[in-house]
Amino acid sequence: MSRRIVSLAVALFLCAGSWTVEADTLDKVRVSKALHLGHRSGSIPFSYLGNTGQPIGYAIDLCKHLAAAIAKEIRQPEMQIVWIPIGPNERNSALMDGLIDLDCGDSTVTAQSQKVIAFSIPIYLAGTRLLVPKAASIAEIGTLSGMKVVTTTQSGNEAMLRHVLGQTGVTADVVVARTAKAATEVLTTGQAQALFADDATLFGIRNLTKDQAQFTTLPKTYSLRPKALAYRKDDERLRTLVTREIKTLIASGLIQRAHEQWFNSPLPDSVVDLKTPISYLLRDTWKTPTDVYTDYAYGHLPD
Repeated sequence: MSRRIVSLAVALFLCAGSWTVEADTLDKVRVSKALHLGHRSGSIPFSYLGNTGQPIGYAIDLCKHLAAAIAKEIRQPEMQIVWIPIGPNERNSALMDGLIDLDCGDSTVTAQSQKVIAFSIPIYLAGTRLLVPKAASIAEIGTLSGMKVVTTTQSGNEAMLRHVLGQTGVTADVVVARTAKAATEVLTTGQAQALFADDATLFGIRNLTKDQAQFTTLPKTYSLRPKALAYRKDDERLRTLVTREIKTLIASGLIQRAHEQWFNSPLPDSVVDLKTPISYLLRDTWKTPTDVYTDYAYGHLPD
């Protein structure tokens, strides 16, 4: 089918008030002159609302670069960016249903999600770790037998915790919270002795904890969790553009500077200073950037 016919089909669907996920995203955006970007409200420092109510963050800056590249690619300098708030459990359906064209959050690459959506080259490597009270005698996950560990359903944290417990033979009681805020309350009120999550989730939890000095993040990392931007599966034109632009950001050093701004400097409109420089593992990943994910490369991709 020629591109002209595809474009006509997209226009007809838009005029009819519906759009099929099989349509080419760049053609969809060219016809509508609008790019719909999904964002989070509190995923510090990836995607959160600033004091003005507008989305800001590391992933937001990267998506703004991609938006400029898309406008240039489709020759639509007047293209509008429409920001759509998306919850962490709404991402897949929002992409598949055409509500958003790109997800600009803290998406974790999981084996299950890869079946229905696509991910960019990694923009961050999160390590799953434990947050515990400083007063507790907890050094690592092996000392948690008989205790309660809270985690969240977000980013595959629950699946990863159960995997780690199974691998280590630790018989801890798993408490599952729907959100980072709920998990924080479980930990700070003493209903659990530890909180297990990837460090990207822990960034937000640190912002939610009133007395941060009472808690510490243990140094041991139990798995690597690649974070990436997300878009619709089997859209080769968009994949080519996203891959090309992120490789350009890496080669130019712009993505490294963005990482320094959002992870290793005081954050705008937040009390958090993460003090997290780029890890050597992420630097190594960016030496040969790819959007092909394997268990071999990342230890174990959560379901």
